[in-house]
Amino acid sequence: MAKDYILVITGQQSLAKVIRKRDRKSSRHVSVSTSRRGYVLFPPVPRILIIDDEDDIREVASLALEATAGWEILTASNGQEGIQRAAKEKPDAILMDVMMPGMDGPTTFKAMQENPETAGIPVILLTAKVQGVDQRRFAGLGVTAVL
Repeated sequence: MAKDYILVITGQQSLAKVIRKRDRKSSRHVSVSTSRRGYVLFPPVPRILIIDDEDDIREVASLALEATAGWEILTASNGQEGIQRAAKEKPDAILMDVMMPGMDGPTTFKAMQENPETAGIPVILLTAKVQGVDQRRFAGLGVTAVL
């Protein structure tokens, strides 16, 4: 997740230099505002990728996270699309459905772990399966959490 920081710098050249350096490092946008003493650079808003085959679930989760946390939400409708989006966008975390047609959540997670671009992204599996054996099996995959 993004760390909290505020950097005060003076002069437009310094501001442009910091933004270019930050953009090269993370390919993320930063918020900038002015103050009497210079410019204030704020951290980027956390980005969450939601991978779920159900449109309604993606929409409700997106609206809830945007409204309550102000996070930037990315979505994918299947595992393969999710892998591609995660590699390209490098979200701060992924919320992923367990049961999806084609490539299910655990298979998608394993594929992401094999890719160095996506292996370090925390993944939270979303499931309606509440049996203890299922919860332990999912947790045994190495995901960050199971909801």
